[in-house]
Amino acid sequence: MPAPPFFQAADLLAYQHRLQTNPHYDSANPADQRYAAQLKQGIFEKTAYWGQQVARRLPRGRYEYLMRQTWTQGTHFRKYSWGRFLPLGAPDKAFYFTLGVDLGQTEDAQRLSAAGLVPAGPALILKLDGHFAKDSSLTPAQYAAGEALRQTLPLDARWRRIGPGDLSDYSWPRLLTETVAFIEQYGDDLTRLLAATRQP
Repeated sequence: MPAPPFFQAADLLAYQHRLQTNPHYDSANPADQRYAAQLKQGIFEKTAYWGQQVARRLPRGRYEYLMRQTWTQGTHFRKYSWGRFLPLGAPDKAFYFTLGVDLGQTEDAQRLSAAGLVPAGPALILKLDGHFAKDSSLTPAQYAAGEALRQTLPLDARWRRIGPGDLSDYSWPRLLTETVAFIEQYGDDLTRLLAATRQP
């Protein structure tokens, strides 16, 4: 897959503006159809390329790469794009690495920005992430044990942010190198989170 143009600050800011002014997606509206195509070719295809290239650079047999290329959530435009790296063979998909574009409107982003820990607004993100899925074999208590441990990790592990003002300093090679380094740096922490969910 040839490299698409790198993420542009204007793309992130336009995406944020659209969701702030009109988050609804009308599949019968030609303007919304055009915007959805623009999102797919921009934010979402770039996120897919990012994840695919990282997957090629990580050690084989350690992670499974999943990508979400859907730009809608029901009748709304999605607030983020993401790819996930899950431990290969892990019985549950509760903890993993996430990369993507976040518009600063998720609960995590709003909580951290309200506390003054991260800037508000859109950004490329890397994080050691967690989510309790309804079809998980974990009990809520098991997931909570892992999540409690995740919250003790350094903020840089839980929310690494590259904002619009930083993008001019980046290129695909730099972003890919830093992403692989991030996953390698916090791989042992992910193993610890998985182990915490298995404690009696």
